[in-house]
Order: sequence, then C-alpha cells, then structure tokens
Amino acid sequence: MKAKSRSVVMFSRQLAVLLRNGVPLLQALGTLSDQPEDEVFSEVVHSCTQKISTGHSLSQSLAAFPEVFPKVFVSMAEIGEQTGSLDSALEQ
Repeated sequence: MKAKSRSVVMFSRQLAVLLRNGVPLLQALGTLSDQPEDEVFSEVVHSCTQKISTGHSLSQSLAAFPEVFPKVFVSMAEIGEQTGSLDSALEQ
C-alpha cells in the first residue's frame, strides 16, 4: 500500500488548519478521509480514524502505516501531541 507523498503533505497541512480552527481530531480526520484524490491514502486515513476512536493516539495510528507516513512525520505528530501544539507540529 503506497500513497503519494504529495498526499501526506496535503494531509498534514489540511489537518493542521482544521485543528487550528477548533475542529475535533476525529471529525477532521473524517473530513480528510472523504477526499477522493488518492483512494489508497483515504483508506489509510479512515483506518487511522478507527484506531483513534478505539483509544490510540494520532502518532500511534500513523505509525501503523510506515509505508505511508515517514518516521520523522510520526515523531513530529508525537511531539505535537505531547506539547499540545499538534497543529504547529503538523506544519513543519
């Protein structure tokens, strides 16, 4: 399962904007998983949403897809979660 790297960049930016504007994480991910540009990526985001709804963190959910999300991206998400600045971390 390989998503386009452009999809990861767009996902990161769009998620950051949604979070900064007060959209809850699960709702933001649901919105982003409905975008048809990259079907494979949409499926991955949907799977991450399911993992989060069962108690996993965003970074844990992203880490479950190493073929899609690079380790540095997962680490940035984890730092953002720990510091309460997920939106800022996702823009890096």
